[in-house]
Amino acid sequence: MSKVEVSVTPAVSSHVVSPAHPAMSVLPASEATQEEVGTLRARPSGSPAAQSSDSPASGGPLGSPLLGLRAGSEAMTPLAFRNHVLDVSPLDQGLVWQHTQTRARLVSERDSFSEEVASLSREFEILKAEMDELQARVASLRSCRDSSWEVLHQRSRDVKVANLANSTAQEISCLREEKQVMVRRAEKLKAMIEESLDLF
Repeated sequence: MSKVEVSVTPAVSSHVVSPAHPAMSVLPASEATQEEVGTLRARPSGSPAAQSSDSPASGGPLGSPLLGLRAGSEAMTPLAFRNHVLDVSPLDQGLVWQHTQTRARLVSERDSFSEEVASLSREFEILKAEMDELQARVASLRSCRDSSWEVLHQRSRDVKVANLANSTAQEISCLREEKQVMVRRAEKLKAMIEESLDLF
């Protein structure tokens, strides 16, 4: 029979009361597993010792003493080294899964909302630039309108001045005609006076 050396670290032993064995030394789960592996490798699979050790009635690795060893090792394992996922009940696992799904959905909605906010911000910047351009165009149109009104007023004043000049010229022409009429009348009157003086 070949010997298999298994390195086992020293550990504090404790006594576990079992129906098959009243008192026995219990090693941690890792050491018990190494011991079992060494025993299984050392014994051939067809030997009676291996068969007797594997049977539940003989108290082998698959029997109740092994369960007691594992239960004792789990009881002695510190809380920091336990697998908390295996310790969670099915109801708690369902709640954890639901919480994970809800958190993933909220994160997805947050990312989608962030994308929408970024898109709206870009659209707002575009609209703001268009509004600035429209305001500049409105200011330019107002300036053109003011210039047009000024030109129109100037032309209106020019037209008024021209009309006034025309009317003044017409009045001057009328006065000149009246003056000529008055001069002719004065000459006729002078001639009549001279004739009257000659008769006397």
